Amino acid sequence: MWNRMNSGLPAFVEAFHPKRSFVVGTGGVSLEDFLCSDVEAIL
Repeated sequence: MWNRMNSGLPAFVEAFHPKRSFVVGTGGVSLEDFLCSDVEAIL
């Protein structure tokens, strides 16, 4: 569920060097799934 990517994500990762990244919304995790997720599991 968390391993989807869109075309802008690599540029974001290159610019900001986050520990983890994922897309919420179109082309990624649905907003509902994101908001219902256990924060500890995603971090």
